[in-house]
Amino acid sequence: MESEAAYLDHPTGVTASPHLGVVRSSGLLAPSLGAPRALPRLAAGLGLWVKGRIAPLSLIAFMVAVWSLERVLIGQVHAGRPIGYLAFGALPNATVVGRGSPDQWWRYVTSALVHDKASVLPLGVNAVGLLLVGRWVEQLYGRLAFLATLSGATVAGGIAWIAWTALGLAAVPGYSQGASAGVCGLIGLLLAYGRAEGTKALPKTRRQVQVRAAAAIALFVLAGLVVPNLNNVVHASALACGLLLGRIIPAMASAGGRHQRHLERAALWSVLAASAIAVVMAGQNLVQRLLQT
Repeated sequence: MESEAAYLDHPTGVTASPHLGVVRSSGLLAPSLGAPRALPRLAAGLGLWVKGRIAPLSLIAFMVAVWSLERVLIGQVHAGRPIGYLAFGALPNATVVGRGSPDQWWRYVTSALVHDKASVLPLGVNAVGLLLVGRWVEQLYGRLAFLATLSGATVAGGIAWIAWTALGLAAVPGYSQGASAGVCGLIGLLLAYGRAEGTKALPKTRRQVQVRAAAAIALFVLAGLVVPNLNNVVHASALACGLLLGRIIPAMASAGGRHQRHLERAALWSVLAASAIAVVMAGQNLVQRLLQT
């Protein structure tokens, strides 16, 4: 039985029970205050999760925005012709008069941002791939190396595909699109972790990296069973590019690597600047296409 003094300590007649984790008043149970306290912890955990994946999450958000525009605009008729993937920056392997050409250098970058509007599956697979390997690339190499490697591998895959076409080994006309080439480049960079000059892989980190890279490779193998027309020439070339870059780009000093030299950092920034210009040119191309009457 509660004493009068205990009751008077709570003028509303409400007392706390440390055993039940609830507030008791006149024999009734009220919800615990523990649940609201869990919200800041949940928010903090989510914040840490996002902080470790800023580069891949930002890229995924951009790709989703482009895909949403595709869903709205592709098929609309302007100047007597429907809007298609080439208007958004896909890479054709032959000149399509009035629509696009492999001579437009910016398409080798922007093709990574274009995905099939008919299904969310290609975009989803690439997003999962980015999350699988993107966190590790960002933490081991930094965001600059992440973005530069993704762009460089996409370009390398596009060049290889155009060359494959020139040899008569690919159907004409056709076009390449999707971020899978960039993801393959990031996988190659991870597999080459610790191979750059002046770096030494941390054994435990190397094992974790290999597991992630293997999971991403398995993802693309499984995707090949359900996603039609995967461009494996692009994938293989981008993977090789990533492996090569892994012997050039050092991991960060905190990950067993070293600080980037001025020339190395300048080269990465140059790739990133060229990629930004390419995206702007793709946007300009889309606007011009929409304004045609």
